[in-house]
Amino acid sequence: MLHSRLRVCVISALTLALLAVPIASAFALDVPDPISPAPGHQGSPRTDGQTVVWGDTREDIPFVADVYGAELPDGPEFPIATGPNHQSTPDVDGRWVVWSDEGAIQALNLDADQQFEVSDGPEDVLPAVSGDYVVWLSYDSTDSVSVMTRNLETMADAVEVGVIDEAVVDRPAIHGDRVVWGEHDEEANSFAWRLLTARIYGTVLQTIEEDVTLDSSLFGFDLHGDLVVFISDEILEARDLSTG
Repeated sequence: MLHSRLRVCVISALTLALLAVPIASAFALDVPDPISPAPGHQGSPRTDGQTVVWGDTREDIPFVADVYGAELPDGPEFPIATGPNHQSTPDVDGRWVVWSDEGAIQALNLDADQQFEVSDGPEDVLPAVSGDYVVWLSYDSTDSVSVMTRNLETMADAVEVGVIDEAVVDRPAIHGDRVVWGEHDEEANSFAWRLLTARIYGTVLQTIEEDVTLDSSLFGFDLHGDLVVFISDEILEARDLSTG
């Protein structure tokens, strides 16, 4: 009887052990591999649903970052901009990748594998891209900030769509030929913050929303078509610009 009980215990233990292997494997399948297994920090990821781009410090050089990309969902990753310069805040839409490179804006045509300079700075930052248009912020010597756009296909002269006289809130957003940006008045002389929009050609500046409350803040925003979403004082709101 004792031997029978021992055999039952051993068989039961073996059965549980064998069951544990596929169970553990099934759980492991739920944890995806990272897109980038490289060392260092990755930051500022952006995607158009097909490609993801990000800033990358795998070279571990102080004050220097590179730009990498990968096809979704699982790569492989590929370098976009590497070298001794600090390259950051990339964005991607279709064949175009844009990023800031030491105060200048660079672009890469993924289809043609062609890189070129969009602006020569010296303080051009925070680019975003939609279709063939790129938008960025350009600082001048008086600390005034111009919201600039350019057509990446034709490379016609850059167009200024607005000016920020106060503090910048986040990178501008763009969809098609519409641009949205935010500014914050640190002294709240006439407003605490406001969210503005303009089309690249032919329309006047429009205020989407503003707040004069001294302790009010605009934390972020995005744009798709004529729909703008933004967060103010921890409240998420939306505005349909097509309805006025």
